[in-house]
This record gives sequence, C-alpha cells and structure tokens, in this order.
Amino acid sequence: MGMWSIGAGALGAAALALLLANTDVFLSKPQKAALEYLEDIDLKTLEK
Repeated sequence: MGMWSIGAGALGAAALALLLANTDVFLSKPQKAALEYLEDIDLKTLEK
C-alpha cells in the first residue's frame, strides 16, 4: 500500500506542477492604464 500512495502522490504533484506552470488561472487580470497616468510618465532610456 505504501508504494501506491507514494506513486499517487508523485503523479498528483506532477499534474499540479503542469497545471501551475502552463496556465495563468491564478494570476490577476491586467488593468488598462488610464490616459492621465500615461500622460504623467517620464520615459527613460537604458544605457548600453
């Protein structure tokens, strides 16, 4: 019985890892930036 539970736990962990790695179900949805916010942004360049 012990080997079966270890195997089932490993399969469950692998399935959960695949679900979390390949979906964004648990991430919050991005918000659109308001025009007032975009007008006040100071753009900066990156040094090379």
